[in-house]
Amino acid sequence: MNPTEYRFGDYRLLPAARELWQDGRMLSVTRLAFDCIAYLVEHRHRAVGRDELVAALWGRVDVAEARVSELVLRARRTVGDDGQRQSAIRTVPGFGYRWVAETEAVTPAESGEAPAADALADDASAEGEANGAASGGADATPPSGARSGPPAAATVPPGTRRIRMAARLAVAALLAAAVLAYALRERTQTATVAAATDPAAVAVMPLAVDAPRDAGWVRLGAMDLIAERLRSAGLAVPPSENVLLALRGADAAVEPPERDELARRLGVGTRVEGKASRTPSNWKIELDASVGGVLHHVEAEHADVIEAARRSADLLLAALGRSIPADSHESVATEERLQQAQAALLANELDTARAILEAIAEPERNSPQVAYRLAQVDFRGGRLDEAEARLSRLLDDPAVRADPLLQARAQTVRGKVAFRRADFEAAERDLDAALDRLDGREAVRETADALATRGASRVGLHRFDGAAADLGRARSLFQEAGDRIGIAQADTNLGLLEAERGRPERALSYLLGAAEQFEAAGAIERVLAVRTSTFDVQVMLLRWADALATSERQWQMRDHAADPGLAFLIGVDRARALTGLGRYREARALLADLQPRAAGMRATVSRYLHAAEAELAWREGRMGDAVATADRTLAQWPDDGDGQRARIVLVRQRALIADRGARADLAAEPSAAADGTREGSAMLAVAAAERDLHLQRHDAAERAYRTALEAAEAAGAPIEIAGVATSYAAWLIAAGRLDEASALAGRVAAWAGRDFDCALLQVSVYRARGHRQAWVDALRQARALAGERTIPAGLSSPPA
Repeated sequence: MNPTEYRFGDYRLLPAARELWQDGRMLSVTRLAFDCIAYLVEHRHRAVGRDELVAALWGRVDVAEARVSELVLRARRTVGDDGQRQSAIRTVPGFGYRWVAETEAVTPAESGEAPAADALADDASAEGEANGAASGGADATPPSGARSGPPAAATVPPGTRRIRMAARLAVAALLAAAVLAYALRERTQTATVAAATDPAAVAVMPLAVDAPRDAGWVRLGAMDLIAERLRSAGLAVPPSENVLLALRGADAAVEPPERDELARRLGVGTRVEGKASRTPSNWKIELDASVGGVLHHVEAEHADVIEAARRSADLLLAALGRSIPADSHESVATEERLQQAQAALLANELDTARAILEAIAEPERNSPQVAYRLAQVDFRGGRLDEAEARLSRLLDDPAVRADPLLQARAQTVRGKVAFRRADFEAAERDLDAALDRLDGREAVRETADALATRGASRVGLHRFDGAAADLGRARSLFQEAGDRIGIAQADTNLGLLEAERGRPERALSYLLGAAEQFEAAGAIERVLAVRTSTFDVQVMLLRWADALATSERQWQMRDHAADPGLAFLIGVDRARALTGLGRYREARALLADLQPRAAGMRATVSRYLHAAEAELAWREGRMGDAVATADRTLAQWPDDGDGQRARIVLVRQRALIADRGARADLAAEPSAAADGTREGSAMLAVAAAERDLHLQRHDAAERAYRTALEAAEAAGAPIEIAGVATSYAAWLIAAGRLDEASALAGRVAAWAGRDFDCALLQVSVYRARGHRQAWVDALRQARALAGERTIPAGLSSPPA
């Protein structure tokens, strides 16, 4: 007899009734998520291949990997699981998934109970809820009176004073430079700052095209033209890039049950869906939009598809009571080419976009709009010199100077070119000029974009107040424009700003929220980039377990990183977290696996591997290896004030002293750079102090320690304060200055529950002061955090 239900934890799954209950309440679950859970539960005695699962759920196998991953994530959240714990749905690498939660199958005779009558009667309405706006997956908040679903799965919480420059610029460039992107195990730390759905916002979907194959560009080109037309009339319309991200690709189709989920991802109340068909003499564009329960259907025909799309958009605007924007001054032929190129850009086919634009006949090939679009292609392709030259010529054109909007757009892109080069002064100048020409009331997206990029540039210039003002205003404008990707971009840069200001806790909230928004929008590459910065902030906060959890999530998704450098850094981060937890063997094996790939990486990426190797070698007592690897790292790392570079200087010196007891060979750099006035100065001052102690210059050492402590407190990051305190206090204990050592130990005691060095300092101080019970408690805590680290024998013997 087939089971009536399956029970696992506090859940009851009733396949025939299509119900999932938790603690006596029925959950609202989307159709595909329910089917995914049910299929895996019913086949729990074996692993289910990815293609088998796809075929069972979609009835076909040509489903994008990202859509499958998203569905499994939603199913996990529904049953209180996630990709880290995998207590219910376990990933079988390279194959598929398996249900692993302890499950009891109950037959009708065994159950002794029937499903609740109201649930049986309401099966149809539950299915409607699952596919309607009340649903939206496990994170949705049902309307008043509806059955509530399970709580949203808590984000795994998220530890260098500043986020490393390379990663910071990689994230900011990803978010603010490209055209495509107008861009805790402690659950209480979960940040949710995602934008609410705007009922008045409208998203235009890719058009269905019934025409010869050479008209395939119409699918995206007409979509973008219609979206821009609606936007010009004052409607909040998300960028076409956001729509494609939410769709998980330029070619993805939207199935009816997923349309409301798509609207939730985009934060809109209305979808515009259309069809373009070719007749013997005309193009016909049909558009449908349901607003407030009223379906608007419009049709327009014309011999030219661009004109037909424009007319259909204008008819829809009229139906919505909106005024019609002015027409373009470009010829019909040129405008069609521009839309073809835009379609190629949206599909990330840069060579195709360039070929389309360069095929435009003279003299229109030299028109400002064509030149601007070519500059966008250059910029997207990383051809920064060509993009800058083209934009400079464009900005010298009198016709462009007479068009404030086009001039502002060109200056914004040139500012992004400078930003990518880390020339923040030049970027700010161009963005100042762009904003002078923009009207934030009419050009909402352009103004938000320029403000966000200028704000990121001001972070790089340490002009924090101006950056905060820019980014806050940009976020509001992105919200007004219905641009969730833009909102997440602004939150990311606000997080980076707070990290630069020495406010890592605030930074963490912004970064966690931004990652959630990017993930909801399907922007996986941006999720990876933001989590790279989240990892750095967690390290700053000495949250090693949280940092490992973040790195594990990154590790599982590393194949989605288009940039090989980002995928490489994900591996290095995982090794750093393992080292911070004292799991040295695992860290060493991972770094060894990454080593062969380092040769193909640019130095700004590979140096992080060498830095991690030097740190691990010193921690393991392989002092010769630590010195050699630190030398290699420092040769790749310019003295640009980077905090992690300062850490390598300190590691090299410690290994050198331990290995050789040298005097003459000690680096002179620490004392020359330990004035407390720049990033990383706290660790450099510690290096200077330890060098002076080794050379028996105790007065100089104490001055350096005081400088270090002052710099670390000013920086505000636990990792720097702890780095100074553990070194300084060890010397104070040796000197018999126990009250001062106790003060330092107390300063870092709050982190002793998660950081081994801080825990070991508590052991040292309590033993030196003869506090036996406190020593016992501290020793127990240190042992729990030790991993493969050894507690010095002297600290393990009871105090006198």
